Amino acid sequence: LRKRYDASHEDYRTKEAAHILHILIKVDPNAPPPVDAAAKAKAEDLVKQLRAGADFAKLAKENSGDPSSSGNGGDMGFIERGLTVEPFENAAFSVPLNAISDPIRTKEYGYHIIKVLARRPEGYRPFEEVRPQLVAQVTDQLAKDHARDEITRISMALKEKKPKSPEQFTAMANDKVSSNDTLWFQKNDTIPGLGNNQVLSTWVFSGKEGDIGDIIGTQRGPAIPYLYGIRPAGISPLEDVKAKVEGDARMARARELARETLAKAMTEPTIDAIAAKVGLTASEASVTRNGSVAGLQGDISPVVDAAMSAQVGQTKGPIVVGDAAVAFQVLDLKKIDAADLAKNSAQYMEMLRQQEARSLRAALLRRLRKQSNVDFNTTLLTSKSSGSPSGV
Repeated sequence: LRKRYDASHEDYRTKEAAHILHILIKVDPNAPPPVDAAAKAKAEDLVKQLRAGADFAKLAKENSGDPSSSGNGGDMGFIERGLTVEPFENAAFSVPLNAISDPIRTKEYGYHIIKVLARRPEGYRPFEEVRPQLVAQVTDQLAKDHARDEITRISMALKEKKPKSPEQFTAMANDKVSSNDTLWFQKNDTIPGLGNNQVLSTWVFSGKEGDIGDIIGTQRGPAIPYLYGIRPAGISPLEDVKAKVEGDARMARARELARETLAKAMTEPTIDAIAAKVGLTASEASVTRNGSVAGLQGDISPVVDAAMSAQVGQTKGPIVVGDAAVAFQVLDLKKIDAADLAKNSAQYMEMLRQQEARSLRAALLRRLRKQSNVDFNTTLLTSKSSGSPSGV
C-alpha cells in the first residue's frame, strides 16, 4: 500500500479547502425586488436564530434550498477553493471558524448562510487518510488477477476435455468461477446478467450450437461463453418470455402511476412545492437544445421541447421519459444573441436539421402504423431452417 501511495503521490494533491455548513434561501435571478427582500429578511432571521444557539442541522433541513446538503443538515463536507461562485468562496475562506456568517448574496442562487468548521491548506492527503481507498484498489486488482488466472486455467481445461453437453461445461465451475445461464435473448437485446457486449454478441450470433468461445471480457469479469441453444425467428412461447412480459407490464403500470401522482401535484405553484407534495426533492439541471439532462434516460426530446417553449417561472409536466415521469420549472432562459448566431450558425443549422429529421421520422411512423396492413408469412416463421437465428 505504501509503495502504491508513493508511486501515485500526485493523485492525492489537494487544494486549500474549507469544511462548510450551509443554508440557502433560493432567489430566482429575475425575481422582483419584493421577492428578493423577503428572502433576505428570512435569511437574516435565520442568522439571528443560529447566533442565539439554534440547531444548524435542523434549520438547514427545514429551510435550505440546497438539495445537495440540506438532507445532511447543511453539511457540504470539505469544499476546495475554486469550486464555488466568488462571493461564497470569499466568505468560506475569510469568516472566523465556527461563526455564523451574515447572509451572502449571489446572483445565481440567492442568500447563503455558512458556518466554517475547519480549513486545511494546500498539500497532499496523508497516507492514513487514503489507506481505505488504496486497500479497495489493491483488493480489486488482486480479485481481477485471481479471476484471470483461474479463467485461463479453465479455458485450457475446456480445450483439452471438449465438453459435449451443458452439464459437462457447467461442471467446470468452482468456488472462484461461477456458471450462469442467460436464458433466451435476441440479437439486439442486452445480454441478461452481462449488459451490452458487442464482442460477445457477435460471437454468439455467428456461432453454432455447442460452440465454446475464447475468454471474453465483460462488465462482471472475464467469461467463457457456451452456445447452449439456437432457435429461428418467430413468436416466443409465453413460458420463455413470461418474466419479461410481466416486467414490462409492471413497468408500464409504474410509469402510469408515476404520471398520475405527479399530475395531481401540478396544482402547486412552484417545483419545490410539487416535489414536496410527492415526497421528493427538486434538483437543478441545465437543458440545451441538443444535449442531455442529468438523471434522465431514453428519448428526452419531449422535455427539451417543453423547456424551450416555456416561460421563466412556468412549471411543466408531467412528461413521461423512459421509466420516469418528469415535472420542471424554468428558472432561467438564455437566448442566442446575434453575435453567437453568426459565429455558430453552421452548428445550429445541423442541430435544427437533426431535430426536424427526428420529428419527421416520428410523424411518418405514426402515419404508417395507422394506414399500413401487416401480413405475416407463417410458413417462414414456423420453418426451422429459415433465415439466420435471432434467439440464443
